[in-house]
Amino acid sequence: MALRPVSWLWERLSGWQQDQVAAAAKAELSQMAGLGVAAERAPRLLADRLTDRLAETGGEALIKKPFGWLIGRGLVRRPSCSDRRCDNGTRLGTGGACGNCGNVVHLRRARRARTVAEIDRELPHLGDAERRRVLEERLREHATAEAEDLVWRQEQARADKARRAAARATDQERAKDERAAAAAAETVRQALACEDCGQQQAGGLCEACGYRRRTETLIVEAGMVAATWSADLADQADIDTVTADVRASLAADIERARRAFLDSAPPGELDADPIGAAAVLAFGALRAVEAALPEFRSSALGRLGQAEEACAEARRAFRPAAPTPARGAERGRRTRLVTRVRGRLPHPRENGGPDTGPSPVDRRKTGSKHHLICDGRGTPLKVITTAANVNDVTQTLALVDGIPPVAGRPGRPRRRPDALLGDKGYDSNPNRDALRKRRILPVISRKGCPNIKGMGKLRYVVEQTFALLHHFKRLAVRWERRTELHDAFVSLACSLICWRRLKKTRT
Repeated sequence: MALRPVSWLWERLSGWQQDQVAAAAKAELSQMAGLGVAAERAPRLLADRLTDRLAETGGEALIKKPFGWLIGRGLVRRPSCSDRRCDNGTRLGTGGACGNCGNVVHLRRARRARTVAEIDRELPHLGDAERRRVLEERLREHATAEAEDLVWRQEQARADKARRAAARATDQERAKDERAAAAAAETVRQALACEDCGQQQAGGLCEACGYRRRTETLIVEAGMVAATWSADLADQADIDTVTADVRASLAADIERARRAFLDSAPPGELDADPIGAAAVLAFGALRAVEAALPEFRSSALGRLGQAEEACAEARRAFRPAAPTPARGAERGRRTRLVTRVRGRLPHPRENGGPDTGPSPVDRRKTGSKHHLICDGRGTPLKVITTAANVNDVTQTLALVDGIPPVAGRPGRPRRRPDALLGDKGYDSNPNRDALRKRRILPVISRKGCPNIKGMGKLRYVVEQTFALLHHFKRLAVRWERRTELHDAFVSLACSLICWRRLKKTRT
């Protein structure tokens, strides 16, 4: 279908030339698909392009070299501006006129009018022919300057690209050298003998000796914990006696674990692999000490809690104040005075702070919710924090009105998008009317109706932005009672997301 307008030229080609033209046509169709053109529309657009090129040439009869004309002129896309979707003033995605080309024409006309005004102001005595000649010279000079500036910017872009490629190659080479150095250091370390038992190729410390060191550390800790409540801390001999008793008790536990393992091991297996058997026995000893250590800790805490000093401190800290009867209590009315504990109310204040409410998806737990609006690439533009039970539709206009000025293209920074996409949670006719008054096209699914086809492919970016935002643990769970503090962390997270995207784009 795409090559139907040039069927007569196709018959004049050889077999090899037909293959080359077919490959070029497929490449153009795939390029159109990459520019957002639907697959069913791409062949028709390519056929229209060939028809227009034939009309420019004057028909198939005037083409003397069909293969060269098809490869070099007929199938080639001719952008009239810097937009990649432009094809000779036509936008490939929509089939209409290219808006960027219109801007270019408008700028050229404005430049021509400005140049004419300058000539009339500087040289008012010129005639029409001389005036036209001066105008053409100045426009030609301006075009030459623009061409030179374009060439310079292209050279700068190529130089920057080459510099980035060189830096990337240098970084890759440095990383490769660092990995090689790390691998060599690891090889040397693995060749070292064990510091404790002398085993070769142990990396400085074999597995069994590593378990033994950890076991010894836990035994010393258990002895110190037991000495805190059962020994006189001013008497070193008493402390040594307690730690020796604890060591003997743990040694008995280790011996029982060792005998249990030896009894369960198949005969001859330990002799076949003595290094592995030693590591297994050392690990069993470590597990036995780890199992006994919590008992020592709980015993120490219980004994310390029953000490006279601890009881006295508890009585001093939690001594209740004597209640004072309120005036009017004698007349049978309920007193409004409550007992205080060291200047504080006995009951804490209510959980949560402002902008919190029962969550409808988490068993009515108190929480907050983030409402977010982003652009088509997922860049966050505005985030609002409300209670968890606030409906999404109530924040639609607040999000739209809170979009900051977005600069980039020539002209004033934009504060309003062309369209607003939303799911059924934002279904509201008053909001649609308000968006239309702001010259924004609402694309929002209606409740009780089928979803808009393809909406999920367009709205997944906001879910991705939510995932990036809640990747920061400080925002996934709200810990700040004051909303302004939480909003400050939200702003910082949005700034980090934008900075990472900008950094990725520049690199």
